[in-house]
Amino acid sequence: MFLLEKFRNLRNRYMELGFHRTVYFYMNQFFFGEQIEFNTGLFVAYWAKERKMKRFFKNDDSFWCKLNVDIEYLYENCKRGGIKFVSHDEGNQKLYFKFKKINLVTDYSVGILIQIFGLQAYKLEKQLFKPKSRYIVIDIGMNKAFSSIWFAMRRQTDIVVGYEMNPILKSYIDENLELNPSLSSKIIVNLFGLSDKEGEVAFYSLKNDDGVGTMNEKFYIEYWSKERKSKMKKIMAKTKIASKEISKVFKKFPNHEYILKIDVEGAEYEIFENLSKNNLLKKFDLILGETHNGMDGIKKYLEEFDLVEENLLPGNLATFIAKKRH
Repeated sequence: MFLLEKFRNLRNRYMELGFHRTVYFYMNQFFFGEQIEFNTGLFVAYWAKERKMKRFFKNDDSFWCKLNVDIEYLYENCKRGGIKFVSHDEGNQKLYFKFKKINLVTDYSVGILIQIFGLQAYKLEKQLFKPKSRYIVIDIGMNKAFSSIWFAMRRQTDIVVGYEMNPILKSYIDENLELNPSLSSKIIVNLFGLSDKEGEVAFYSLKNDDGVGTMNEKFYIEYWSKERKSKMKKIMAKTKIASKEISKVFKKFPNHEYILKIDVEGAEYEIFENLSKNNLLKKFDLILGETHNGMDGIKKYLEEFDLVEENLLPGNLATFIAKKRH
């Protein structure tokens, strides 16, 4: 009689809830008892997702807690952007990924990789380009060369001229270009920053934060949190005058359309001012990037451009795309 009653209860529960919810109900009873409410469905869903993540990362979870983002965020954006995990070099603390035919290497700081290849922040609509034109991209703040590689992938791009002042990132720039010989011939690397002055400057660098840093002392003092400052490493880095260097690019590669991408953690305002004073901004067909202290200090230099995209983000951050008016 006892077993018969249990069977009837099971049948009734199945008729009421269906198979999966019945399984969750009895798992809940088995693990937590009738008096404890627990969403076993969510528990099972998370457990299933964790198994999928482990398969995606080839059963290697040794680096998960070392990342500068949550592992779920990395996994979801890899899946969204079509990024494949290749391998983990634990000895050198490196992660290898593949996007289409492109090979990518990074340390445990994966935010920029997600931004460019997962979220595809620099994906530009076809209508922004002139169909028969050839393009030169000037990439100020190339980081580990991910953005330069992204732009070099475009068929209409002849050359990407990149600038990166953080010397810590040099080895990653070199390796990412070595991993992609078909694109590296289109990328020119300059291991110095652009500014309104030339010389050596203090560069405030953050460890395990995507090589993020700034040479703008005011930006560092006023906008970095105490936690960020506590992790900061001060190093010396080289800068050259933006207008002089970019004039060289225009002279070396004439008869092109030009794209400016800029992401320099607060130094964008002095670069825009220097380029504007020397009448160089108007030579660009497209300008895109990030601002770190609002858009007002940038918009005044874009009077000859239409803002086709502007995203205002928390912390006075913004991303934008501007196209020159013709």
